[in-house]
Amino acid sequence: MVSIVGMPAILFLCTHYDWHIALWLISLLCLIALPLIVFILPRDAVSSGVKARLSIDTQTLLFASCSGFVQFSPMLIIPILTPLMTQYMGAQQNLLPLLFLSGGIAGYVSTKITGILTSRLSALTLATLSTLLFVASLLIPAMGYHNVFLFITLFLGASYSRLVCASSVAVQYPEDERRANFSSLQTAMMFLITTFAFFLSSLLLPDQGLTTQNLNRLLVVSAFAACGFPVMVIMLQKKRDKSTCG
Repeated sequence: MVSIVGMPAILFLCTHYDWHIALWLISLLCLIALPLIVFILPRDAVSSGVKARLSIDTQTLLFASCSGFVQFSPMLIIPILTPLMTQYMGAQQNLLPLLFLSGGIAGYVSTKITGILTSRLSALTLATLSTLLFVASLLIPAMGYHNVFLFITLFLGASYSRLVCASSVAVQYPEDERRANFSSLQTAMMFLITTFAFFLSSLLLPDQGLTTQNLNRLLVVSAFAACGFPVMVIMLQKKRDKSTCG
């Protein structure tokens, strides 16, 4: 919903009205969500036993950081996505909502397709294919092409596909009684890695702005970081198999 409806709607409000209205709308939706959380979401069942604690070791941190590592590459590009498409690829400002809508739909469809394929293809195969598509999306601006719709469709579609693949690998690690603790750790690692990606993106783009040299440097870093995902899948699967046999 955020990708398909939220981002295009916010961009439409910012483009045709005022960015203050977009912030007020987000705040209003957050306030509406509070009573829904309180009255609609079921309460946790009271457990009589002792809660199983999650041991924070190297292997646990590695599995918990898998989704965050996958998001690192696209998060390097997300902060400059709008100026990349408008200033560098020649997209018109009024097309931004439609562009993000197309990307959101592509992300939703790729999420569904990847979810279906997880039971038919290996995680390594899916990780490799989605990574190749992601790198292909980065080649579009790197090679000077201006097909903005193809770029945003491939970029967001491959990003969501990689995230589903990473989640399918990481979800096999924790035991059922430790799954909630693992999810909390996974979320924390995601935010930490995302913050680092935003920080690194600002360092790689100095005050000169979005020049060809600066952009290509950022695209290369993003592509190289993305290529590490299949390697990480191999490593995580070996660790999981080793712990299962042990």
